Amino acid sequence: MQSGAFSTVRGDRGVSVQTATDPNALLGLEGVDDPSETPAFVNNSTSSMDVTLASSDSSVEFDVGDTGSFADPVTFGIDAGDDREVVIKGNGDSVPVSVTAELPGSSDPKATISLTRDYAVPVRADQADQVQLKENGNTGATGNSGKYEFELENNGSIDVTIVGIGINKTSNTNAAKVSGENTLVVGGSPVLSNSIPIENSTPDQNTRLDPDVSLSTAGPAKTFTFDKFQTENGGKVGMKNESVTVTLFFNDETQRTISI
Repeated sequence: MQSGAFSTVRGDRGVSVQTATDPNALLGLEGVDDPSETPAFVNNSTSSMDVTLASSDSSVEFDVGDTGSFADPVTFGIDAGDDREVVIKGNGDSVPVSVTAELPGSSDPKATISLTRDYAVPVRADQADQVQLKENGNTGATGNSGKYEFELENNGSIDVTIVGIGINKTSNTNAAKVSGENTLVVGGSPVLSNSIPIENSTPDQNTRLDPDVSLSTAGPAKTFTFDKFQTENGGKVGMKNESVTVTLFFNDETQRTISI
């Protein structure tokens, strides 16, 4: 359903701007009241539009094109006759959204459309809440080679993408880092070659995965294998019967700490 409900409209030098009751309103809005729809902004004019979204609610953020990257405010262009989808997230069932559309391609470069609407927002699950250790999965070390593994599964409602990992601590006080030919292997494929220092809780060049690791909802668990726990000087550290705490970082900017 499309709505051109403008709270205020300004058109300089006689520019014609349709009103809320006009079905051909210059700026069409879709998904305003339905949290199951991704909101869309439709340019019904004959000129390109530059649209800026902002909110007085500090919890509100916008993701243009559903890329997983949120910000507030955001500005994006819409060609004449085209539309753009924008995911809106925030606390509460509905959130205020201020929209300003400039028409740089019109005969009047100062023509603008301004409106404020309350948007219904879905309850969006955090990726970090979807993942857990597999019950009765392979966990820990079976020898003193320094290798250590654990299994993760996604029992949640949405797919997740892990982009980084940090090792907060281990019960073996001799361990200072994880290193080896392939520092981390997931599902049989290497995803990290750089060393991971212990007590590294922020993903940087040492903990960013390449490629990222995806876990599908209700999909198979994946085995994560560290190779190998070492001393500061590179000596092997046996990890049999030792505990490890890791922090996982997801592409929705959430994180989860898991004790193994």
